[in-house]
Amino acid sequence: MELAILETYLEGVFPIETTFEGYNFEIVVGIIAPILAYFVYTKKCVSENVALLFNFLGLFTLAIIIFIVITSLYAPSVWGESAPRITVEFSQVPYLLLPVFLAPVAIFAHIFSIIQIRKSRKSVVKN
Repeated sequence: MELAILETYLEGVFPIETTFEGYNFEIVVGIIAPILAYFVYTKKCVSENVALLFNFLGLFTLAIIIFIVITSLYAPSVWGESAPRITVEFSQVPYLLLPVFLAPVAIFAHIFSIIQIRKSRKSVVKN
């Protein structure tokens, strides 16, 4: 997903702040996620609390990018601009996949993981 965002910047659709050269740290979350899952659920040497915190941080990093995109499009004055910083191509395929499909999938994955961790904790407490 981060490569798609970088491509949109390179094509002039998104501002640099949306990339990992700007404020987008979601790529770090994407790289760490499978490694953390391995240590939490396979090796069991890392607490589920770390996974829970990781998912909340992942949601926070997504919120940062969503804020940047929304303000760049609808309130460019936040960035010292008078015109939108995101071009019209953003409303066309393939760029439209970012807000319509990829971002919601990432949000769902984090929320689903949080729910699963909380459910597993409740089942351990009951047993």
